[in-house]
Amino acid sequence: MKNTLLFLLIYLTPYLIIAQKKNVQVDILNAQDILMEPLDGGMVKNLRGKVILKHKGTTMYMDTATVFPNNNIEAKGNIYIKTSKGVTITGNRLSYISQLDLATVSENVVMKQKNTTLKTAQIAYEMSNEIGYYYTSGVITHDSALITSNSGKFFTQENRILFYHMVRVEHPKYKLTSDSLSYWTSQKQYQFHQNTHIFQDTTHIYCQKGFYEEEKEIFRFSNQTLIQQPKSFLIGDSIMYDKKNQFARFYKHFEYHDTIEKIHLIADTGVYFQSLDLLLAYHRPMLVLENFDSATMVMKAERFRISTVNQRKSFLAEQKVRAYHKKFQFVCDSFFYEEIHQRLSLHKSPFVYNDSSQMNAKHIDILLEDKQISHMNLYDTASMIQLEINKNLNQILSDTLYIKFAKGQIQNIFGTSKSQTIYFAKDKNQYQGMNRSKSDQMKILFKLGKIDQIRFYQKPEMVFYPMNQVNATNAFLEEVRNNFDQKPKNALDL
Repeated sequence: MKNTLLFLLIYLTPYLIIAQKKNVQVDILNAQDILMEPLDGGMVKNLRGKVILKHKGTTMYMDTATVFPNNNIEAKGNIYIKTSKGVTITGNRLSYISQLDLATVSENVVMKQKNTTLKTAQIAYEMSNEIGYYYTSGVITHDSALITSNSGKFFTQENRILFYHMVRVEHPKYKLTSDSLSYWTSQKQYQFHQNTHIFQDTTHIYCQKGFYEEEKEIFRFSNQTLIQQPKSFLIGDSIMYDKKNQFARFYKHFEYHDTIEKIHLIADTGVYFQSLDLLLAYHRPMLVLENFDSATMVMKAERFRISTVNQRKSFLAEQKVRAYHKKFQFVCDSFFYEEIHQRLSLHKSPFVYNDSSQMNAKHIDILLEDKQISHMNLYDTASMIQLEINKNLNQILSDTLYIKFAKGQIQNIFGTSKSQTIYFAKDKNQYQGMNRSKSDQMKILFKLGKIDQIRFYQKPEMVFYPMNQVNATNAFLEEVRNNFDQKPKNALDL
């Protein structure tokens, strides 16, 4: 009885200040015994045996009841209430305030509306507004869903339930916990308000705010969302995920992290096609590949594509591609990398930088062995320049250049067809002059990253210019471009 009085005191205070309304008479439809007693100028009706009462369209059944002069009711034993909207409430005790149309049912309470059932210790129900409250732990079943919470609020006319405090949803397809949750029973839709965890198959989702349409299997998340899988996780500010169509879209900002392959993708917007295992990133995207040639490679572009086939990833970057690695850097308009072939392909006039060297062609392939650069092939108007200390440029030009690397440094270069070179010769760190040569083929050997020997094959021609005869006209090969000013200096210079 003390708990009931405390419950009424807390939740009826707002109603006690309302203006007096006309008190509608409680109708006694049935009772086996009626005992009348005077009280405050009126009569108290004590009813026993299969009591049936009616007030404003609400029918109430009980074993015993007391109806006071102000039409308030206290009853116990097999309480059964049926509202005008078809909601039923059962329990063992009832306190009914007629002016507020408010029924408080306690002890083994069961409330039902269509295919929704609530079990709790106590519930307060506003008959006129069709709104119910429970502040003791409740369990709700709706179709296949089992929902528990410490407290809740029913909006019967809206087919909506608001759950508070330690909310838990058990469903054959997923499990969910939340601090606060709204559920629309007719549409089977959830709205998450804060600190929500969803567990589905091997996926764990955490969000501050979100929405879930159960029948369409569509999720919408916002505000610090984390999607965690066994080998990767994704962080986003705004995410839409269509599970039926295996499609996701990311807005504002998202981060994808592959914890096994050490791959990281950051962008403002993106799209994921689950059936294809294809991720697209747009608007300020950045790709980070750890453990790439013994270091980390950072890359920026206008858009990225990451796809996985047979557990092997491939990467495509398009437009304004810039990359930094401590051993090499590059700029281009199109980049493609296949893990299975360990090959990087750069298209649309790419420039690759290695220490003081620059490589350029219409198409460049970088081949890896154990994720370390082993070869670099330059196709179609291939060139390489090497910056000397005095800003002179050693230059190589050929239709095709094949470059071999060892331990991160150039070992040799082989040029095929229409090969040309400009090489500044020096003796004991003193420049002697410039060699300008051409041949059908050539091979250049390097030592400690610098040109050591040049070998010419088939019809070689060579001209030597002393340093005092070197000028802007003869010191540059016509089709070689000096693009050192575009070389990324560090990961922040992308």
